[in-house]
Amino acid sequence: RRSSAQPVGAVVFLGHGDAPVPTRGDKLRKRARAFEDRPRLTPAFADSNGRIVRMHPQDLVQMFKAHTRAHNPTDGTLDLVMLNACCTSELGRGLHETARVPCVVCW
Repeated sequence: RRSSAQPVGAVVFLGHGDAPVPTRGDKLRKRARAFEDRPRLTPAFADSNGRIVRMHPQDLVQMFKAHTRAHNPTDGTLDLVMLNACCTSELGRGLHETARVPCVVCW
């Protein structure tokens, strides 16, 4: 059980989840092996200039993993990720199972 004094961290993504996964170099393919049999889609972000930015799903999982209590007990505050975008169920599964985000909402 978590103390009510501990902050709850949440990330809400509203956007498109069906952008093609960016091509990766051979060195990076080993890290992405967990996603090999999964659809090759990822959420699309926009940079400060309005250009589309795509990240590999495994990179997103690793990024969120650093902020969960399970992997960072001292400073981790991430308890909820809401992916309000199509085609995000596989990413959501990775966030829950690999990054150990306790609550993930996706579709």
